[in-house]
Amino acid sequence: MKRGPKPEPAAIKVAKGNPSKRRIGHEPVTAPIDGLISTVAAPSWLKSKALEQWRVLSPRLVQLKLLTAGHEITFGRYCVALARWLEAIETLEAEGEYYTVVSPHGTYKRPHPAANTADKLHRELLAHEAAFGLNPSDRQRIFAVRAGTGETGDLFGSAGATAQKPMYEQGPISPLGLLN
Repeated sequence: MKRGPKPEPAAIKVAKGNPSKRRIGHEPVTAPIDGLISTVAAPSWLKSKALEQWRVLSPRLVQLKLLTAGHEITFGRYCVALARWLEAIETLEAEGEYYTVVSPHGTYKRPHPAANTADKLHRELLAHEAAFGLNPSDRQRIFAVRAGTGETGDLFGSAGATAQKPMYEQGPISPLGLLN
């Protein structure tokens, strides 16, 4: 796990200015989606609103090479969570954040159960969004990693992984090297 704040998108760095004159990377510019249909098929278990989210989001992710044939289930789970989160938000907007309970001990305001559901789904969505580069800083991080390693394969590191030699095969090292 890296320390420090997540990297900012290149557009934000450019907007802030560049007093140190260091090179700022740019997000790759892609051609517009002219009727591009996702080449990654949606899982058969996706229904209604989740399938609608797949159809909206997947073409752009396929175009950026962030969604490939091995990620249908993971991205499908993201679409289901997003559809459920949107439903919970709609419920909260229609019914309010709190409901009133009348008991022999008095009248109480309780948080709506949909608020707890929306909160749990929100945390789940954040994790998925980071993995698929669905926000600018995570997308910038993914592209930076790809540019640094020259890897264009699997987003989750399973393709092109290099095996490191065991320490006993690396040859003699100084005792000070073990302390670093």
